[in-house]
Amino acid sequence: MMYTRLARALAGRYGFSLALILADYLLLAALSGSIAGRLVTYLVVACTLLVTLLSARAPALWTTLALGGIGATALVVVWAALTQTLAGFLGLSSALGVCLLLATPVVIVRDIVKTRLVSVQTLLAAMCLYLLIGINFALLYDFAGTLTPGGFFGSPSLGTITNALFFSFTTLTTVGYGNLVPATAFGQSLAMVEAVAGQIYLIVVVARLVSLWGRYLPQRASKGDGATE
Repeated sequence: MMYTRLARALAGRYGFSLALILADYLLLAALSGSIAGRLVTYLVVACTLLVTLLSARAPALWTTLALGGIGATALVVVWAALTQTLAGFLGLSSALGVCLLLATPVVIVRDIVKTRLVSVQTLLAAMCLYLLIGINFALLYDFAGTLTPGGFFGSPSLGTITNALFFSFTTLTTVGYGNLVPATAFGQSLAMVEAVAGQIYLIVVVARLVSLWGRYLPQRASKGDGATE
């Protein structure tokens, strides 16, 4: 009963999702250097997954699987916090964060494709999708850095989640300042995938919204003419 009420309240409303995604970014940038900070961030990431699934009106099965995934990864996070070194725990938590957030862009795209009218909520959904792509890739870069002896950027001192977030969003927006460069071929390939994803986002999602808006304006104008007549 409570789940049904919550699902109805959040369906098609992306304001809470956007607030949680922004909180994910801020917490990762500010608290990611400690185990306690990552645990807090993990809880917010888990909430982001659930709220986004409900906002995007994902099937109930998806939400059930998400709850199972959150429970399983929570056990791994607690085990890693108790048994692993700080570096190993931070890398593993980034990998688990990607696993949790990976479904969120998919369900948002699914919801945008199904919509027939551009609204404030549709625009909020597009913003959520764009930010989630950047955060997901930042977590991927951070995890990849723990698997690379010299770090993702070739220097352990540069291997922070803050730098990963900065590099991710400059790559996604194709700004490319050049002050941070992946040190390995694998890292360069990941960066190219993100850059292409950013362009595909503009081609598919933004074009879809513009197309819907173009259909909406003539309909609105015709209704207005009819009302005046």
